Amino acid sequence: MPNATYDLMVDWNNDQVYGDANEDITADLIDIRWSYGRDYASMLTGRSTAGLLTALLLNQTGKYNSFNAGSPISGSILPHRRVRLRMTVGANTTVEFLGFLDSIRPQPAIGRIPTARLQAIGSLGAIEQRKVNVTMSTGVLTGAAINTVLDEAGWATSTSLARDIDAGQLTLTRWWTGGKIQAITALRQIEETEPGFIRERKDGRIRYEDRFTRMKSPHTVSQATFSDAVAANLRYTHVQQQDPLKEIYNIIRATVK
Repeated sequence: MPNATYDLMVDWNNDQVYGDANEDITADLIDIRWSYGRDYASMLTGRSTAGLLTALLLNQTGKYNSFNAGSPISGSILPHRRVRLRMTVGANTTVEFLGFLDSIRPQPAIGRIPTARLQAIGSLGAIEQRKVNVTMSTGVLTGAAINTVLDEAGWATSTSLARDIDAGQLTLTRWWTGGKIQAITALRQIEETEPGFIRERKDGRIRYEDRFTRMKSPHTVSQATFSDAVAANLRYTHVQQQDPLKEIYNIIRATVK
């Protein structure tokens, strides 16, 4: 199996194009880590988490110092610039993370190579910072309600960073937010009502899955095989069983209005 290579880009001028000068920062990359998924390995209680990318960058010239007027990206080191990580294996290139710049913190050190730590957040982390106020509507499918929240939050519908929303299986007889609340709170309320699953995709799109999604292809077929064999393509070193008692409920209470 060929080795993977990575490229890291930052859209400094915010034009949704990654080919401009200084936007390819791969050459400065020392170390990178990223994650997204559920906070707990359970389809019943596990919720999606916002993606997070952290990269350690070489900063010998002070390029990533926001107060350095001589930096070629001076004035462009701003929050919410898009950050894209791609992986290439052989002839195949895929986006592994697409999110938004949260911070770049220079780390000068006497006697050591100056570095900077870049942190980017995923789409759910970005939309968490926005608030919405939706007035009451009737006979709304959960997917349409999700789209309404995203529209109110100013979330893009363009192909560069859009959404992937199922229609939903449940019709909300009456639905509203009851005032101005965080967009992610409104999305979670709809998610619990379906019950569905709201998450972010690797390409940055916000994805809403209704309750029937996991019963359809490709979710009905195993997508990968992990093994502790030396020659396996996808290896693990150890498996740790989580406490199954968390998934047992003896008492359930619900409030109906």
